[in-house]
Amino acid sequence: MKRIIKMLAMAVFVLVIMSFMGGMDIVRAAESALVEFNYDASGKIAGEKLVEYGDKDGYNPTNGRGTLLCYMDSSAPRALEWSDPEYNNNGANIVPIVRASIKNKWGNTPSFLISLSTKGYTNVKFSAMLAGSSNGPAQWKLQYSIDGTNFNDIQSSNITIPYDTRKTMTSYYNGFALPNEVSDRDIVYIRIISPSTVTVAGGDYLRLPSGGETAINGIRVVGTDIASITTAPAPVTTKAPETTKPAEQNTTAAQPTTTTNGGQNPTTVKPTAGGGETTTKSDNHNTNNTDNIGGETTSQQGEMSTHIVTQTNASGETITSIVYDETTELLTDENGETITENEKETIKESEDESPDEEKSVSKKKKTATSGNIEKESKETSKKDGNNIIVIVVLAAVLAVGIGAAVIVQKKKSKTED
Repeated sequence: MKRIIKMLAMAVFVLVIMSFMGGMDIVRAAESALVEFNYDASGKIAGEKLVEYGDKDGYNPTNGRGTLLCYMDSSAPRALEWSDPEYNNNGANIVPIVRASIKNKWGNTPSFLISLSTKGYTNVKFSAMLAGSSNGPAQWKLQYSIDGTNFNDIQSSNITIPYDTRKTMTSYYNGFALPNEVSDRDIVYIRIISPSTVTVAGGDYLRLPSGGETAINGIRVVGTDIASITTAPAPVTTKAPETTKPAEQNTTAAQPTTTTNGGQNPTTVKPTAGGGETTTKSDNHNTNNTDNIGGETTSQQGEMSTHIVTQTNASGETITSIVYDETTELLTDENGETITENEKETIKESEDESPDEEKSVSKKKKTATSGNIEKESKETSKKDGNNIIVIVVLAAVLAVGIGAAVIVQKKKSKTED
């Protein structure tokens, strides 16, 4: 029962996946094996030729159509034979090899050449297993040709058989993507070729031309059937209706207003919001500065800055306070005129020279320091608050008196009746 449930669950899962995939815009393609050379060593004897698969003039594939040729150099092809039982090939100890001998010596360009048709196929990929003995070629790379004569190197295809695993069949090319030039051709050539004479042990096989071997098997070329490629239709784009953007409102904040008095008293007034505090700052440079607060006039002689603070109390009345900032000393002569800095220095020097002469310069005392706030505004606020309290109390007493008078009048009327 549990097995049936699992099978049903799996079937439902597959259906869901298929339904999901069916709703996607994807490219569907079928990848097929174009040719395979995967020779079976079962029951074979070391040193025998692979006669059941062909001869040195060309070996047949185990699947598909194509030909495999082996070369010791760039001249005539050489025969494949079964190796000694010393290779590790997924449990099989015997593999196809090309063996050097006194009769068949290594040349400058040992290679394996595969020819096949890729007509109707694209995205061609290549796989192969390699190995070798200590005196066999260590370095290999891939090339392709479309005419069988002119070969081109395939980028990033260079491999090296390491000494420690030299007798282990390894898939150095496992689904290696070939250039687009080999796609959809009646015939193409793929070559595994040794680009150097370095051996697996680090020597030079041209110095030992009759020793060493290279093993090869598991060659496979696959491609994608062009006819099976279905490109999803391009998505339909619907242009959204144009909308008119509303005109932006002018939200520019009010800029501070600057007033210049007589070219010497710049006063900056910052706008207030919601009856808040209004601050007016004056930087006075007149020698005689007069302010009028609450009907009183104060005259300060010297150079100072004033900070005017305007506030609103609970009764809605405006209260103005002034804070005097940074006071400096000014010197005046006997006629009341202001003495310049240069004149002050001259007078100081003359005083030092004639200490007994009568000084003609009088210093004005320092004016109020920064942070002095007029007390009259505070006292006015307190008086207004006290007046309001008195008015409320009187209103309450008057109301009580009127109520008592009404009650007395009613009692008097009843008594008369």
